[in-house]
Amino acid sequence: MYYELLNNNHHRNNLALFKVHQNNSRHYLKLSLSKKSNLLINNEKKGYSWFYLNSSSNDKTKLIKNYYYEILIPEYLGKAFNSNAIISGNEDYIMNLIKFYNKIWSKNNSFAIHGDLALCNIIYNKNDIIIIDWEHFHFANQLYYGYDIVNLLFISLHHEFKGIKKIDVKVIKFIKECLLKLFEKVDKKNKILSKPFTNSSIYLKENKSEFNLNVPVEKKFVLSRYNKSELEELDSLFNN
Repeated sequence: MYYELLNNNHHRNNLALFKVHQNNSRHYLKLSLSKKSNLLINNEKKGYSWFYLNSSSNDKTKLIKNYYYEILIPEYLGKAFNSNAIISGNEDYIMNLIKFYNKIWSKNNSFAIHGDLALCNIIYNKNDIIIIDWEHFHFANQLYYGYDIVNLLFISLHHEFKGIKKIDVKVIKFIKECLLKLFEKVDKKNKILSKPFTNSSIYLKENKSEFNLNVPVEKKFVLSRYNKSELEELDSLFNN
């Protein structure tokens, strides 16, 4: 058995991530490096538990509570994405994710926020969709349904156009379709629906303590780096 260090103290989270090679199997080991970051590991396990309780797969993650917490995560095989994944070329994957989100999230009375949903935290295999990296998992009011998907769309937009200006017409059309699908059955009182990107940014900033960050929110989440007028302008593209 040997351990391959993949990253250490990403965004000052006081966590180390290892790839564990043992015989013909591989796992990932995420290790807290401080008492404070034990909370992130605990959150991660809670997130996986919530996710697998509501999906068709079995939870094979394992939480180890030593002085510093650890979580052992199996290597999930399938289609994965890099950290700079964009919308163009991934439309089918994104739409399938939205359908999956509508199925899994809407049927649970304990509404959850993943907190850092992006294409790079999703793995597609032939039978299922696996969502990973639940460090910022927390429960929220059901009226914030859609936050995670809007965050994913924004991150992908930001990477594709190096900002949120001059967005391709085809991408605008696709995002409209995504938002229609995402919110097709939500309560009209939903707090994200009216201005998805603006309202998601507001949720993030007003509830940043729920995300358990060790850095300013702008250092971690690209959505929080844009001001209200920019996000309202973006929202206006999808309300026509």
